[in-house]
Amino acid sequence: MIGSGRKLKTFCGTLIPIALAWGCALTYTRPVQEMSDTTAAIRAAREVQAPTLAPELFRQSQEWFLKARQAYHLKEFKEATEYAEKARYFAEQAELEAVRSGASRESINVPPPPPPPPPSPSGGGGGNGGGAASAAPEQGFGQPFNDGGGGDAGGGKPPAGGGAKPTGGGGAPPQGY
Repeated sequence: MIGSGRKLKTFCGTLIPIALAWGCALTYTRPVQEMSDTTAAIRAAREVQAPTLAPELFRQSQEWFLKARQAYHLKEFKEATEYAEKARYFAEQAELEAVRSGASRESINVPPPPPPPPPSPSGGGGGNGGGAASAAPEQGFGQPFNDGGGGDAGGGKPPAGGGAKPTGGGGAPPQGY
């Protein structure tokens, strides 16, 4: 009987610290947003030629981001968050220094915004009949479905082209970390 008490103390003495350590490791969540923000900051710095115009700051941002990625892969999320925040800071400073040195964003290859959808053919698609269909173009929002009837009940199909489509983003983390 005396031996079983000693085993229980030994078991509890090893199990409790392990459980506490495991529980503490789970308190930090994956720093997905921080990593994404840092990636965007580094991309913005690169777009204004920061590697050329502010090389030291840009290099520091790259080094801290590499450390953040390594910590992330090792599931050391607290450290990954700290390193990502430092990397973002240096990337933002590099971007600012590059802009102060004369860099501009005009040279960025960003596609122009899509053209507004063509006007809907006369006669609309039902609804209240009266002047409700002609009220939509006056709003200036380019909403071809606003026939005053509420919702999508006015019938009719969207005009050819369908308007602008989302280009991505969402909540998915960027690839590579």
